[in-house]
Amino acid sequence: MTLAVSAGLLVLMLVAAAVLPVPYIALTPGPLYDTIGESGGKPVIGVVDRPVFHPKTGHLYLTTVSVIGAPGPYQPLTLFEAMRYWVDSSVAVVPREVEYPPGRDSEEIEAETAEQMVESQDAAEIAALRFLGEKVTTSGLIATSVEKGLPAEGRLQPEDEIKTLDGTPVTSATDLRERIRAHTPGDVVTISYVRAGKAGTTTITTGTSPDGSGRAIVGIGLSEKCPCKTPFDITIGLAENVGGPSAGLMFSLGIIDTLTPGELTRGLSIAGTGTMDVDGRVGPIGGIKQKLVAAKRKGAVAFLVPDGNWDEANVAPPTGMQLRRVGDLAGAIAELCAVTKSTEQPCTG
Repeated sequence: MTLAVSAGLLVLMLVAAAVLPVPYIALTPGPLYDTIGESGGKPVIGVVDRPVFHPKTGHLYLTTVSVIGAPGPYQPLTLFEAMRYWVDSSVAVVPREVEYPPGRDSEEIEAETAEQMVESQDAAEIAALRFLGEKVTTSGLIATSVEKGLPAEGRLQPEDEIKTLDGTPVTSATDLRERIRAHTPGDVVTISYVRAGKAGTTTITTGTSPDGSGRAIVGIGLSEKCPCKTPFDITIGLAENVGGPSAGLMFSLGIIDTLTPGELTRGLSIAGTGTMDVDGRVGPIGGIKQKLVAAKRKGAVAFLVPDGNWDEANVAPPTGMQLRRVGDLAGAIAELCAVTKSTEQPCTG
């Protein structure tokens, strides 16, 4: 009798584990997309009114992370599935609120990640064209952050639109940074801005950059607004629904390879990840471990890793795949050229 009861309880426990939802999600290696290839039968990168050089060999893969157990219309993760994924070294099992904060539904978050993808494509296009020496004019310059303890704190706010520096219009993030750096730390600069529709002006005593360079800074993050004026039109399209900002670097590289003669990859499969801003700086992303696994499975010989993910990527790097550390677009090009030993533009300058 006791044995029968125990067996019955065991069956019930197994059934419960198979159907009982848990407040966790699994982050798994996602699909890769070739930014110099096609998606849905069309080139991922299209160019209007300019010669293109679509490479016929090699790949520049953007990498993704798939989510299992997301809230909303999806099937929740069960206890049994969570335990199975927990022992899989290629999967991260994390609390659901890490990716889906309470009070925000999946549709809202998906809309946000879709917007981030559009913004990343805009920034990737601007950075690539500027790298190639093309003139790009954006529609405004926004302060994305004000760093605590630095001179702009209390004088500027996130979302302020920066209009002028010392009475002269600001044309880009690079323009503003270079003009501030032309000052000596301790100099006073005047910045005009628009905040919530109202114009304002502030004076800021410049500080010294903490990077040891001795340059003057005010301590704000910057982003340029689109629509943008470019010398020709570029379209970026994926047939599948992919969101988030982490494809920026690979989009920029794909645009550069498409607009320059020859094949930058020299027939090799290169993968990577990283956000891209209009100044060509590469930012860190999430899910680096899963992206490395996906790239290795796809046969990539090298992976471009953002500075901010370098330590995490090197904890247990996949064997047989080079990791290349990148901080900006020019550095990414240099690392790509080193891997492929390319003699094509833009490796030749």
